[in-house]
Amino acid sequence: MDAHYSSLVAEMIVDISALKNLRDGNTDIAIEMLDTRVDANIVTLDYRDALVSEKGKQAVKNVFRLANEYKKQYGVKSSSDDMDNLVNKSLVRTLSEQ
Repeated sequence: MDAHYSSLVAEMIVDISALKNLRDGNTDIAIEMLDTRVDANIVTLDYRDALVSEKGKQAVKNVFRLANEYKKQYGVKSSSDDMDNLVNKSLVRTLSEQ
């Protein structure tokens, strides 16, 4: 299985698990799972930024803006200071670009 499909399979596993937790009333667990996935995607997209077209970079910037607003609105922090630092650096770097 190539990397793209492996990534999609992993994302679906997290999504299904989060949905089960939501349906079972475990909202805190589901939110934490989804927040962790957003953080991982921010770091991954920032790392791959050099590989995408200008149109792709604008799409990344737009979604980073949404993620940044979400994090500020809800005060989202991960359980890892290292991950928080990586995410914050990725957001600042991408959002500060012209």
